Amino acid sequence: MKRATLLVALLVVALVPSLLRACERFANYDVVRPGTRFDGVYPHGTFCLKERTARKLVRMLEATVHALDTIDVPYFLGAGSLLGWARHQGGIIPFDDDIDLYLFPITSKQLARLGTLLPSDMRLIFFQGWWKVISTTIAFTDRLSISIDLFEVEDVRGRVQLKDPVALGKWPKETYPREMVLPLQRATFCGVSVHVPHDPDTMLRMQYGDDCMEVGYINNVHGVAAYLASHLCVQKKPAKKIAMTAARCVPLLHTT
Repeated sequence: MKRATLLVALLVVALVPSLLRACERFANYDVVRPGTRFDGVYPHGTFCLKERTARKLVRMLEATVHALDTIDVPYFLGAGSLLGWARHQGGIIPFDDDIDLYLFPITSKQLARLGTLLPSDMRLIFFQGWWKVISTTIAFTDRLSISIDLFEVEDVRGRVQLKDPVALGKWPKETYPREMVLPLQRATFCGVSVHVPHDPDTMLRMQYGDDCMEVGYINNVHGVAAYLASHLCVQKKPAKKIAMTAARCVPLLHTT
């Protein structure tokens, strides 16, 4: 009986991602195929954030940045979002689905105020080793994935690094010389005025490699269903590593 149950469970685990991939109907993601958006730009089977969902994400960014400025907490764009700003004309990478902000030390009082400054449909929650701004307008299954991720950093002996040990354990490369980060500079990301590091080019090459502007790694989405369908299905999947041509370096949203 136990063996039969185990076999059924394994069969379900094996089939669900494939069924999801065959369906290609996701609340917040499009799958590139003939005749669809990004056809001829990215390989068929690439998962890209839907435009309407990306606009919700930008609204969340606007609210978060406004709140951080109000409570006077310094922050800067980082990780995949910084890569999108540098490589994708100041916008979101189409095959990414969150926005990463790094915060300098924030007090519990400031955190409490940050939560109250957000619109009524947004929440500030703690997740593993960092904070997230999530929105109730995003489908529940994708709510933790399509978010504004807030990573607290600190200056340790002249290096800026992730403060939470859990986060630092997950991303040990996230440590940079102070002069690479400071002084921060203003830039525009998805039409929103944000801060970026003093030397973003060197930071990105440290984090993602010297070829990060020429090579992309697709299907980095975090939504549960989309992740399963893009990683664990039996159908043929597109090559994860692709050359970033000029056409592929377009942003997800064109803002003015």
